[in-house]
Amino acid sequence: MHRTLFVILILACLPSLAYTIVFQDTTTVGKRDSIATTIDTTRTRFIPGLGSLHAQIDSTSILHNSQFDWSDARYLGDLLWKIPGYYLRGLGEAGKLDQFTAFGLDGRSIPILLDGRPINEPYTGTVNLYDIPLEAIEQIEVMDAQDAVMYGSQGVGVNLVTRQHNNNRPITKLRYMQGPFEYGLTDGMFAQNILRGTNLMVGLQRHTTDGRFTNSAYDSWNIRSQLRYNVSDRFNIAASYFYHSADNGQNNGIDTSSPSLFNEVDAIVHDSTAHESTSRHDFAITGIARLFPDSTSITQFSLFSMESDREYTDSLKVQGSSSLMGGRVLQRFSIKSLSAALGLDIIRESSSGYTWYKQGERNRSAFFGKLELLLLGRLNLAASFRTELQANRRGTISNGLSFQLHINEHINLWGNLSAFAPYQLPWTLEYFSAGIDLRANNSTVFSISAYTRSHEYPLPYSRLLGNDLTGWTIIPAMSGATGGSALLSAKFWQLESILTGTMTIFDNEYPVILTTSFPKWIATGEFAYRDVILTDVMELRTGVRFKYASPYQGVGYNSRYALFVPNTGARIDESFTLDLFAVAHLGDAYLTLSWENILNEGYVTVARYPMPGRTFRFGFNWTFFD
Repeated sequence: MHRTLFVILILACLPSLAYTIVFQDTTTVGKRDSIATTIDTTRTRFIPGLGSLHAQIDSTSILHNSQFDWSDARYLGDLLWKIPGYYLRGLGEAGKLDQFTAFGLDGRSIPILLDGRPINEPYTGTVNLYDIPLEAIEQIEVMDAQDAVMYGSQGVGVNLVTRQHNNNRPITKLRYMQGPFEYGLTDGMFAQNILRGTNLMVGLQRHTTDGRFTNSAYDSWNIRSQLRYNVSDRFNIAASYFYHSADNGQNNGIDTSSPSLFNEVDAIVHDSTAHESTSRHDFAITGIARLFPDSTSITQFSLFSMESDREYTDSLKVQGSSSLMGGRVLQRFSIKSLSAALGLDIIRESSSGYTWYKQGERNRSAFFGKLELLLLGRLNLAASFRTELQANRRGTISNGLSFQLHINEHINLWGNLSAFAPYQLPWTLEYFSAGIDLRANNSTVFSISAYTRSHEYPLPYSRLLGNDLTGWTIIPAMSGATGGSALLSAKFWQLESILTGTMTIFDNEYPVILTTSFPKWIATGEFAYRDVILTDVMELRTGVRFKYASPYQGVGYNSRYALFVPNTGARIDESFTLDLFAVAHLGDAYLTLSWENILNEGYVTVARYPMPGRTFRFGFNWTFFD
């Protein structure tokens, strides 16, 4: 409580602070911002990539903020399908905990970083993607295998880089979206340079719905703020604060005895009274600097804390809290064709009240690094490592090797071999992947890859017994998984397309129910037409989007413990959905219209939780200057 009050006091005093900062290279400032605002020219030589894993921002990426305005996305989960191999299983209602999966790993094994710092809750290992406002994100970075070794993940993960602003004249941005069942999303943001080289940003978001079924209403608030200060062209720093609170009805899905799972009138929920209340505070100070004469030697650091509280009430009351505090420092340097990065993590986790989870504090530290060598201008070799220490446990070492061969400007071959030793569990995961990237031009890319992973000591889930768990573990059991993924991103004339596909085959000595927790085949795609119409008054992007998943046993959801567990009921059928969407750009406003699941397909991705049928949504995203 005292720490929370201290954080609030610090934020109240932010406008008077002169030692909190953030940077952005002015080349990444959007075209509208650079034209319609007076940029602070006294300190504009920002070091790029304050929260980036690579100390740089790729404005051409399909996961960059410049593309978000051209989509009808409500939250981050509506964008992650663009990453080949990544799959999101939902509970069919806004605000509910979606399960973020990748190549056969569930969300608890996938780290989500915010400006390079961990934000997965210690007691579940998950992140509710509705808790992170889309408007706060500049870019979604996808970890490669060597990044994964460095940052302690099992071959996959994402880093969310927050948006930075540099404007003397005030900018206000309003985002609104409305849909069925009283769904509403309202987001407001204000940013302005308040002192020389200092910018203040504050934002507020509210997300609400009455819910499609009984006891699924959702109401959440998110407050975000950031103060950045450009000390010089060699040193930048930022202080940020996120607050999130939510009230969430938890009906535990639809009873299979209902006349229909998909009819709101006939459906019978499992629990008409269960309720969940959550709150979370995140505070961070992040900086980037050139401390040495060599301009390629970049230092990044962050100090962070998180406090989370959860109360769940049904026939019992489950109440608990968790916290995470720590720091990270990373030094990058290069000498001719050799580049390296070395870092240190110090983290303290704690939890209380959760009777099914180890109580008390857990202190751990990690030393990590990566070495890259470029040979003959074409062959890039990389090696990475991470060693972790935790009190009363033996240390673990993860390591990896990779190569990239640039045959020419159109063809790139790559491969990697990694071994991960998570500090949580006594097993080792070996991961191998290889692929080829083909680039016809700057806007047309085709990538295909294959992978295999194996566990030395796989540990099984427990079965779901009613609404109780016995002996559950932190990861699903599987002795191995093999598969592949493909991505095609292309632009031709006024047409834009992105297609992804994934195939995963599991090898397991445990019961069959554990080997089919993920679809064998997943395919997603989007085709769009974009052009200027109405005599250069409006630019329109309109298209179609599809998603396919093959049949599988799947998972169920235990809302009392916020855990996804193996589905012991009926098999989940294959699904195919089709959406239509349109985005119109008029002046400084983007208008969106969506017609989702136009075939009105009745399907589920998590047992007992029907996904929405045919629905309409509309919204706008409007930027105001002055």
